[in-house]
Amino acid sequence: MRVTLVGRYYGGIIEGGAEVQMAQVSKMLDDLGHDANILHPEAKELGDVVHFFGAMDYFWNLAEICLEKKVPYIVSPIWYRGGSLASIKKWRFLRTLEGRFSKKTKYLLKNAARIVVPSPDVIGRIHVAFDAPKENCVCIPSGAVSEQFLNDANQPSGRFGDYILCVANFLDRKNQLGLIEAVKGTGKRLVLAGGASDTNYVEQCQKAAGSDPNIIFLGAVGRSELPSLVKNARVFCVPSFVDDFLIAGVEAGCLGVPLVLSNEWNAKEIYGNWAAYPNPHIPGEIKVAIESAWQKPNPVPGQAEWFCERYSESAVRDQYRALYEQII
Repeated sequence: MRVTLVGRYYGGIIEGGAEVQMAQVSKMLDDLGHDANILHPEAKELGDVVHFFGAMDYFWNLAEICLEKKVPYIVSPIWYRGGSLASIKKWRFLRTLEGRFSKKTKYLLKNAARIVVPSPDVIGRIHVAFDAPKENCVCIPSGAVSEQFLNDANQPSGRFGDYILCVANFLDRKNQLGLIEAVKGTGKRLVLAGGASDTNYVEQCQKAAGSDPNIIFLGAVGRSELPSLVKNARVFCVPSFVDDFLIAGVEAGCLGVPLVLSNEWNAKEIYGNWAAYPNPHIPGEIKVAIESAWQKPNPVPGQAEWFCERYSESAVRDQYRALYEQII
């Protein structure tokens, strides 16, 4: 089977969750003996199945070609909107009124053979937001933790002593600013790893950190360095306002590192009772959650086994195998 994988227009210039997920799916398909190719400008034909990573409106142009050629396509929307379903209805109404509602995203999802989401909560939300057919939605983790990652985590790394680790591109929705406010002045070391997707936001964070020597900006971290950086963290914390799956958090979960996330997205469906979920709008709550996580044993007993059972590469690969076989 030939599968065409379609990512965001800027490729790997900005590597976020969508790009990591696409690379992981490509590897899993290769492991299953299928021919997976990422769409590029010189491509002359589509595969037997096309898989979009994201729900951007510009994907609809290619989706129309898929429909014309009778090539089924899958969408992993990598999308989440918080609040109640009523608030999502209001959001849609207002965007429609303002002429900003994306009909192309609606058509993209409506015509997909399958829509892959990480948890049941997303199904209801994306249905209300874009009329995505519930019967075409399937829950599969938006990422997997490879044996290579777990093996690489055993590399020694005594670089920072005890530290809180945040792995996320610098974007307002990732809330590094709130995390800095929570940790600054506590004497605990905070290591921020992530690319400067929003340079203005990076500058805000640096200004908030001031001269505190315990707040360290690492910038983008390569995949070879990341495993040991995660494993040696005392606490992993990304108190984001919006997320979809947070693969770095799942990787930390598979290594038994205490987790602090937020209560603003569907994290609990993915992380269960293994994480703390403070209100990301209140730095004091983040601080208390970190203090509690700091006191936990590391690794947390039973946590790695729970995450690996659900999110190991072999477990997720089997789910993708079943998905593609259903489509073909």
